[in-house]
Amino acid sequence: EQQALWDQIGGSITVGSYTVPPGGDWVNDGSYPPYRQRISAVMCPSDGHAQLPHPNNGNIATVNYVFSRGDWINSLDSSPRGVFRSGRCIKLAEITDGTSNTIAISERAVYSGDQYKILGSFCANVSGLDTSPVIAMSQKGANGRLNCTTYPPSHRRVGESWASGYAICTAFNTVVGPNGPHVSNAYGEWGWGVFPAQSYHPGGVNGAMCDGSVRFISETIDTGNLAAGQLTAAEIMNNSRYGIWGAMGSMAGGETVSSN
Repeated sequence: EQQALWDQIGGSITVGSYTVPPGGDWVNDGSYPPYRQRISAVMCPSDGHAQLPHPNNGNIATVNYVFSRGDWINSLDSSPRGVFRSGRCIKLAEITDGTSNTIAISERAVYSGDQYKILGSFCANVSGLDTSPVIAMSQKGANGRLNCTTYPPSHRRVGESWASGYAICTAFNTVVGPNGPHVSNAYGEWGWGVFPAQSYHPGGVNGAMCDGSVRFISETIDTGNLAAGQLTAAEIMNNSRYGIWGAMGSMAGGETVSSN
């Protein structure tokens, strides 16, 4: 349905004093015309900020829907637990926990320009998240506000670009429950951490499973032991440590539980 946009990215485009070759520009370049084009299919009607230019990057078009990295925290781009990762496509046959039990897509509130809100912003430069993700919950303040010691001064890229593959822009992990605080080990788009699904729907988020079904997932879903670190390399095929929510994220952890 976006053939014209595809063709535009596939051709050369002059932007100011430079020419972008076929294939597109850096994914967070707000001056590149194709990345300014809003795609209604990736914007949630309940998030009014998604309809507006991203306040930190000119006219770049935002995105609400994000892709699962599973119950993984460190090095999210190469997560071995979720169904989406950098540089590799996953076959349905590899989802041995079952496509109806494994989440693929959920939601993220777009950054609104208020860096102190839980929905749409994040705490930066927080260490120890992969060994004790419960640290993320200490960043949750009162009245829907973050309680950070360090906020991102310029890189506030939550929901920034539909074209971006950076986890902070278009991914989530199933560790802290829906609508929890988004907490990163770094300021910018290269960071990893605890990136929960978020929405403005009361009490939770929508999630699309790998079989195509859609479920509403409560923000009170069981998250297991958030004081436990992520699995080690030798434990990749083990059950999730993060309860039902973590089990929904892992595609081959051998869990028998589901959200039903």
